[in-house]
Amino acid sequence: MKKCCTALLISFMVLLTLMPSLSLADGGRIDKIDANNAMSGIEALCNSSFEGRQSGTKGNYLAAQWISKQFEALSLKPYKENSYLQPFVTSYYEILPPLELSLQKDDAWHALEYQEDFVVFPGSGEAQLEGELVFAGYGIAYEAIGYDDYENIDVKGKIAVINDLHYNPIPRPPEMDDDPYEYRLQNALAHGAKGIIFVAQIGSFNKMMRRMMDRKRVHTLFQDNAPIPVLYIREKVFDQLLSPETSLNDIYEWVQEHQQPFELKLNTKAQINVTIDTMPRASHNVIGYIPAVKENTQKSIVIGTQYDHLGKDLINQDVYHGAVWSASGVALMLEIARILQESSWASNYHIVFIAFSGNETNLEGSRHYLHHPLFPVKDIQLMFNFNAVGTILCSNWMIISNTYEYHPVAYRDLIKHSKAYLSHEHRLIDLTRDHLYQSARLPIDADTFHQSKVPFIYIFAYDACYEWQYFRTPRDTPDIISPELIRESGNFLLQLIQLSLD
Repeated sequence: MKKCCTALLISFMVLLTLMPSLSLADGGRIDKIDANNAMSGIEALCNSSFEGRQSGTKGNYLAAQWISKQFEALSLKPYKENSYLQPFVTSYYEILPPLELSLQKDDAWHALEYQEDFVVFPGSGEAQLEGELVFAGYGIAYEAIGYDDYENIDVKGKIAVINDLHYNPIPRPPEMDDDPYEYRLQNALAHGAKGIIFVAQIGSFNKMMRRMMDRKRVHTLFQDNAPIPVLYIREKVFDQLLSPETSLNDIYEWVQEHQQPFELKLNTKAQINVTIDTMPRASHNVIGYIPAVKENTQKSIVIGTQYDHLGKDLINQDVYHGAVWSASGVALMLEIARILQESSWASNYHIVFIAFSGNETNLEGSRHYLHHPLFPVKDIQLMFNFNAVGTILCSNWMIISNTYEYHPVAYRDLIKHSKAYLSHEHRLIDLTRDHLYQSARLPIDADTFHQSKVPFIYIFAYDACYEWQYFRTPRDTPDIISPELIRESGNFLLQLIQLSLD
């Protein structure tokens, strides 16, 4: 490890301090980002024919072909022979119609409305079934405190109804610390449940709707996809099953006071129909590069961003366009490639541009590239990764990098000089020290390079309003992107790249 870090330190010092290897043919300054070009690229990637660009879909393949044509128009050299596409197999998880959750009440069946009353839990299994509902409290069995939600109930062959646990009326078992949903799934399975319905606590349903989109990521809230259907209902739906004198809050307070399970007879049934497609599919990274002056060199710089997104909800037909996350990143990457090409850069390093697919499926695209690189991984000098640039709601620019670990002085100088390209309204917040050793938790392609000991710089724009109103929703569309901020962010990224390569 020490030898590896020393080698990276030396390479990064050379890269940032000793390297006059990249220059403009006329010795002038690089051109500026064309915001209109970038906006056109964003709008093209959000075209309805691409259907949200989910890995493994026809729309994703059409998007890859579109990016390939842009690379060809920019005269980038293709990844292999005459193709810019690097194929790989991606995981896939999609909920298929028909989807049904109906509850029996007063001897009649009442169908619940998808996304209004219920969602499919990330990682749910599939089944078509009818079964009695059995209230299983918080789904906990904690021997150390003498608490067992399953002690006086029988869920075998039935559907366990479990309160989600955001506030703890009882101490949690240690096993819940890392995987609270996996723990409760395994408890229900051990007691023979054939389905689970989680009940949202106050305010948590909308959060779960957002997390539901993580079903596309394959690494779900369970360790593996569940073998039984798991649904998530809004608190008001559960309230309709209770007597007027009982509420979710009453249950919580009773358990908190007595430290014992709350006994509740629901006396009703549910019908569930969930169908899941988990067949692996083909997807593609899109790769082009500007050759080094000496084409026999193996050293490279990688500039990359994801182009895949969440696709189309086949139940209600909503399309998750992903304009900010991250059609904006692809559009800026294309602008950077255009400027470098038109400015006749001459570099001692191959400059590799990659539009990654498979980001939404546990970073499968970038992992595949590192196993099948265009140039050796050990010779990648630096990886630039950026997402979510240009939103009108942007209030802060965030940067995460592992280069501080290898050469802190050069890294600080790089950031200091690049800040001049940001307007006074926006701050650059360096998360490096907070996140460097936690970056494996971040779903970014730079992390796979970090795990392979490659220096990286990751940039993204952040605003809490965007995160809660638009992020991972169908509302992430080109109209929430500002051309001015696209220009500003592009110039900032260009400055970073120029300073790193000059």
